[in-house]
Amino acid sequence: MSSQLFSYHDETHYRTTSGTGNAACIFRQRDCNAKEHEHPEAQVSLLFGGLSPSLVIHSESGRSIRTQIAPQSSLFFPCGQPHRVNWNGNGALLNLYLSRASLQELADEGGWCLPTPHFVYRSDGRVYEIGQFLLDDFMSVGGLAPTAIDHAIALVAHRVFRTAAPIALRKPSSFLTLQRLRPAIDKISAVPEKDFTLVELARLCNSSVFHFARSFSARVGHAPFRFQRALRLKKAAELLAKTDLSIELIAGKVGIENTTHFSRLFRRQFGSPPREYRNRQHGLV
Repeated sequence: MSSQLFSYHDETHYRTTSGTGNAACIFRQRDCNAKEHEHPEAQVSLLFGGLSPSLVIHSESGRSIRTQIAPQSSLFFPCGQPHRVNWNGNGALLNLYLSRASLQELADEGGWCLPTPHFVYRSDGRVYEIGQFLLDDFMSVGGLAPTAIDHAIALVAHRVFRTAAPIALRKPSSFLTLQRLRPAIDKISAVPEKDFTLVELARLCNSSVFHFARSFSARVGHAPFRFQRALRLKKAAELLAKTDLSIELIAGKVGIENTTHFSRLFRRQFGSPPREYRNRQHGLV
């Protein structure tokens, strides 16, 4: 995926689109009563909050089917599938849109024959965790970084789309070795504060986006965006211990512009907020 090319933001809706046609969209509102609609892209939806959430789709016979949405469920809609999602109370819906080209790339790299996909509704804690990461980022800074969107779509697409239809395995697909991934690992490590797109990192390893993202997670143990975030916080910890720079300035230096978000992430990784960590390093606690 290329860098972010388009974004739209109002009081309740936020959407950002990449150069490949993939996109992320967040709806935050009370009492959603959506009209039936469809998209040229495939869609993965995750609902956070909201009471009595329900989904309406049409079966192949044209009959309307209403389904109650269970917590931590992911909804996959193939290209052109009519649908609508409703809920009561305050809720937030995260939609990830996958272009036909991205889906074909996933099939090619995975070595799969993909029949015409159908609607899939399933509980998947991993997909939900990725969605929660994006939503937390959005709530903290009011937007989504292209890097996080690129990585999330690649990982979610692989996990969800391969279960969207009976899949005939054509050939095994092995992960890239650590040696093959080393150029991307070294690039992120050298400048963790920089936002890299997934396509930039994949090109360094002479790989496609999807195969690179899956291989990175398997070999390194973390998705690329989580690996980068850990390095950013490690660098921040070093600056807190060795300099007198303000916490706000340190956050900016490691590529996290929102100080509140930075403090929350730092505490999650090191067990204490930045100021307390600095005082402890300087023997003031």
